[in-house]
Amino acid sequence: MNQKSIKKLRSKANSFMASVVLILFVMATGWFADSVLDAEANLWESLKASLGGIADNPGRLGFPFILLVGSAAILYYLRRGLLPAQNLAKLERVPASRALVFTLSELHPSLDFEWSSDEAPLLVKTRNLDGGATEQLTYTLPETLENAVVVSESNPLSRERVNWQQILKGLMPHRSSVKCICFVTSTKSHHGLEKVSRLIRYYLKQNVEIVTMEAPVNFEVIDEVYGALSGLIEKLEGAGYSDRKIMIDATGGNKVTSIATALATLTYKELKFQYVSEQGTPVAFNTTFANEPDLG
Repeated sequence: MNQKSIKKLRSKANSFMASVVLILFVMATGWFADSVLDAEANLWESLKASLGGIADNPGRLGFPFILLVGSAAILYYLRRGLLPAQNLAKLERVPASRALVFTLSELHPSLDFEWSSDEAPLLVKTRNLDGGATEQLTYTLPETLENAVVVSESNPLSRERVNWQQILKGLMPHRSSVKCICFVTSTKSHHGLEKVSRLIRYYLKQNVEIVTMEAPVNFEVIDEVYGALSGLIEKLEGAGYSDRKIMIDATGGNKVTSIATALATLTYKELKFQYVSEQGTPVAFNTTFANEPDLG
């Protein structure tokens, strides 16, 4: 049973318990009232008679009173589980995660990556010249991840505004902990999976599992993106990754994918998402819409 099913079952159990306690509360109220009031006497006389009879029969008033107060207290506590609450908290730091989920943007048509050996990859830029001619410019990329994410004119990834540099920036907080990276692709970016996977493996200097959907999705249809993200999360959970060790990156793609990413985190209590800010550093959020006791 996956975590989503467990949460639904827990919610139903809370609702059932609240219903049972509510019935007990109503019964206790009537029982207590019957113990105090006498239909043929006024309130004061009935109360004196009830209090006077406690010594002879303590359970006459005491037990209904305890049941009434107890069921009221339980209902007060359970009501927190029936009232929805929401939380959007910016985390002080990005927690290192074992699994990352990215939405992959299309690489600019004028840019490409090539590998001539096990050395640093090459960035190839095709530039249009007068008369319809073209020329190719080749740049050697930085050898380390720390240098590859630097914003400077000496870094081709930064100078040529390569959008995949954002993925490398998103990897930085997780470079020592990540074991699995998942991609949701569009019909335009799907063909770049092999090269972005090779780029990541080169910079992480370790064997990282790359997981993708079998088919690309339409980044303009939020249901498709949300479904793809949820499917990957379920697959990661089945592989033993807990929600708190999974991070979704909302930097790539478009506005629709960013919204779908935030929505996906609402379903899972401890799932978080990050995006690369304008300053070039990842920022993480914990977005939750759940019953109040389930909020972290």
